[in-house]
Amino acid sequence: MKNLQKFMSRFDFLTPTEYEIVSKNLTLKKIPKGEFFLEAGQITKDLGFVEEGCIRSYYYHEGRDITQDFYVENSMIAIMSGIIKGESSPLSYQAIEDTQLYLLRYDNLIEIYKESPKMEKLGRSILEGLLVQAEDRITTFLTKSPEERYILMMENQSELVNKINQNHLASYLGITPVSLSRMKSRIFKKN
Repeated sequence: MKNLQKFMSRFDFLTPTEYEIVSKNLTLKKIPKGEFFLEAGQITKDLGFVEEGCIRSYYYHEGRDITQDFYVENSMIAIMSGIIKGESSPLSYQAIEDTQLYLLRYDNLIEIYKESPKMEKLGRSILEGLLVQAEDRITTFLTKSPEERYILMMENQSELVNKINQNHLASYLGITPVSLSRMKSRIFKKN
């Protein structure tokens, strides 16, 4: 729980009591590389915190697998359509390396909110962060070229870029693996 503790310590309004409240409601799920946290068509009522490892979310379109996002250490996974509306996920969530997730049932979270206003404030802060991340991802995808998106990833998430399969990276950037290879070659020549 080292990373979760560090994550929660960023919120200066929390005390050890709140950390204890959360800790007693968590379950650890170990997911070996290649296994799934959730497959398309399934429903989850769990929120996840990636303690260690990496999860890739993806979907199939016209026979191709398209990467939607990556969840690395200290990331939250919240599949809100399932949690709030009870809908099945259109995405699959697969470990691309051995991963440890701490899971919190949404029903337990609601009880925690009732017990502690500080936890409700934490939930709101985390949700705001997730919304900003989603907005940034959409805006970047709409306003930047694949090359600019790749350069941004190298600047901000180089460890992720080096860890993931190039086919997954290409689909995340919205290009083919061949285009990614050419683009990397072009960038390398410029530098």
